Amino acid sequence: MNSMIKRLIIVGAALAVSTVWAQTGKVSVLHDRVNLRAKPKPEAEVAGQVNAGMILESRGMEGDWVAVAPPESIGLWVFAEFVKDNKVATDKLNIRAGAGINYPMVGYMLKDDPVVARSSLGEWLEIAPPAHATLWVHKDFVNPVIEAIAPFSAVLVASNPVVTTASSVETNLPSIQSPVAAPPVTVPRQAVTLPADLGERGLVPLDGQGEVLEREGVLHKTSLFDFGRVSNYCLVDRERGRPVTVCYIRGNNAQLKAFEGRRIRIKGDGYWVKGGEKAVVVPTQIMPLADL
Repeated sequence: MNSMIKRLIIVGAALAVSTVWAQTGKVSVLHDRVNLRAKPKPEAEVAGQVNAGMILESRGMEGDWVAVAPPESIGLWVFAEFVKDNKVATDKLNIRAGAGINYPMVGYMLKDDPVVARSSLGEWLEIAPPAHATLWVHKDFVNPVIEAIAPFSAVLVASNPVVTTASSVETNLPSIQSPVAAPPVTVPRQAVTLPADLGERGLVPLDGQGEVLEREGVLHKTSLFDFGRVSNYCLVDRERGRPVTVCYIRGNNAQLKAFEGRRIRIKGDGYWVKGGEKAVVVPTQIMPLADL
């Protein structure tokens, strides 16, 4: 039993970091002259550099590399023949990390997309980075940005009904109530059945399945890059300055969306599901908090 728990913790720690990088939406550069590369590997072409303090839009993660939108300071390249009157004149125009077909592609543009030209080199145009371009930075040189949130009043979530199908998880919970000033009141618990689609994965053989858990953190959507994900939302917190996934949350997505990006404390029924690296909590109470 203990060895199984240790394995879960080790695997969970490895996946938690990649979960948060992709969730936060922004990363902050930690050092000067950090390379942005065309591919997620150390030998890939350097498209440009960024300095400490710059905020980049993150788009996901592959291994130890974070996909980011190129900042305005980076110039990318397209073949000049396919640009007419500052617009793309072909169905699809490849964007490259340098002036030549030997440079790797980092994105594309579609016909009639606007082109902001900056300079030229032979048959190639240097352009401002468009929307469909992506560069890569190693995770050791950036930190995810978790924005501060304002304090909010407590909201109670009624006890969950018995769930018999996966779809009922999204529809049977009541709509969110108006915030109240009074402290939260514990809602009497009713019998709760594990959501059908989670039940198919099977429970980890641990004592305490279905018991009440209380967890705290910032609510984020789980990332598609998190292979241990078992729900659409999770709580994220920091340990020793690094982001970690606290737990997954299973409930009414429309209701949870109201708290996305906020620091909250939840209380509800907790389950450890096979393939999930953290507990899944089906909340009966949500309390928004001031960010730390």
